[in-house]
Amino acid sequence: MNPQAKLTQNISKSLLAGHPWVYADAVELKEKVKNGTIVDLFDEDNHFVGRGPFENGSPLSLRLWTTREGIAVDDDLLWKRLSSAKDARDRYFDDQTTGYRLCNGEGDRVPGIVIDIYATTGVIRVDGRAAERWIEGTRDFLVQACQMENIVIRRSEKYRDKHPKAECVMGDASKPITFLENSIKFICDPIEGQKTGFFLDQRANRSEISKWARNKNLLNLFGYTGGFSLVSAARTGATTTTVDLAKPAIAMAQDNFRINDLNLDAHEFVAMDVEKYLEQFYRRQSPFDVIICDPPSYVKRRKDLNKGKKAYIRLFSKVLDIAPLGGVVALASCSSHIDRKHFREIVNEASRISKSPLKIHSFSGPDIDHPYLPGFPEFDYLQFMVVSITN
Repeated sequence: MNPQAKLTQNISKSLLAGHPWVYADAVELKEKVKNGTIVDLFDEDNHFVGRGPFENGSPLSLRLWTTREGIAVDDDLLWKRLSSAKDARDRYFDDQTTGYRLCNGEGDRVPGIVIDIYATTGVIRVDGRAAERWIEGTRDFLVQACQMENIVIRRSEKYRDKHPKAECVMGDASKPITFLENSIKFICDPIEGQKTGFFLDQRANRSEISKWARNKNLLNLFGYTGGFSLVSAARTGATTTTVDLAKPAIAMAQDNFRINDLNLDAHEFVAMDVEKYLEQFYRRQSPFDVIICDPPSYVKRRKDLNKGKKAYIRLFSKVLDIAPLGGVVALASCSSHIDRKHFREIVNEASRISKSPLKIHSFSGPDIDHPYLPGFPEFDYLQFMVVSITN
């Protein structure tokens, strides 16, 4: 019999509707348990609410795996959920895309575990100490069901304790890995790179932008390793400029162009602060037909929402200001605290400040391998809007 926890706040309706998170101030567990112990959650009337692994000392105490009392939360359930996630990806991706998200944590009903695949390397990102209980089972699944040759574990700094940020626990991931995205070659570093080594969530948006950039001049701000630039250059003949403050990222962007046999002399790579880079252009006088602005998250915590919105507005207004009439601009946010409503408000205010009337052409999120639950809007984190500057 599992230890029993009790809700101290009236949130059972939200949990039963699919929100999997129970914060520490909303739950009480009288007995002491180890991190990762499966506990049963009941409401104030002693009705069963859900079941999942408990985490001590974390603001997020419990992640529910099920709201059905008859379902055991164990490695068998983990295997079933991962198998279901794999089946969905197998139906969507072919051998021309070998970099994709196999499991999107809560979005695939595997709370606390994200798995990204890069060819024959599987990267497991563990969120929280309770999720450590699933590492062995997840690793076995990647080896047996996915035939992975290399396994990397990544942990968030907040919860990794004495573990390194990233470690290869099977095979060899000491060198950058090459994978395919719609037949285009990319390099990623699952040990030192951001996220799990690459921004897989922008795949569909990279493809969309490449159509706008056909034979045009494209500026990729916060370009990291040049994903948007490379897809537009390789698929539609765009001339690109990639700007990022990190010199190693710019160097890898150049490597990405090289391995696809693209002439580096036809493209520009700039290791520089983005806002300083923008200062060289006068209003409406930049030479770029298409501009992408995909900054890091400016809202890490909900209490920083207003401050973060102002930061996005300031940046986006500068970008819109330099775009020529008729120019296409793609604006993005990767913060779970910026929802579609907030993002629309941000873009609208940036439009007002920069005196840039806009047309919205599309408003999207991540690609299909990043599902989220209808009752869990926090996982609808990526906002990507394509606009054009009108008269």
